[in-house]
Amino acid sequence: MGKKKTPVKVVLDTNVIVSSILFGGRLAPIVSMWEKKKIIPFLSRETFEELRRVLEYPKFSLTSDETHCILYDKIVPFFEIVKLYDYVSGISSDPDDDIFLSVARAAGADRVPG
Repeated sequence: MGKKKTPVKVVLDTNVIVSSILFGGRLAPIVSMWEKKKIIPFLSRETFEELRRVLEYPKFSLTSDETHCILYDKIVPFFEIVKLYDYVSGISSDPDDDIFLSVARAAGADRVPG
């Protein structure tokens, strides 16, 4: 019998999460990977709030019920939430992305955005 693989701990950028859920395409398999527990994606309170704000952008034309379903049916059951005590800064070429590196550090992630 084959050895069961340990899921890979990952941090996904908000754009990757939104694109994989709303638009599918080449990123669609990511949703299946977290649903099948092949990967364990991590968020913090801060990155969850960013995701919520982005989903509410008018350009996506999502109702509040659709946004709620995405967050609480597609994200919350599959993502681990970490509390950030130590924030990374000045590392990423885009300072707004440092928060994802902070999540990766807190989660002990195997893969980080980049």
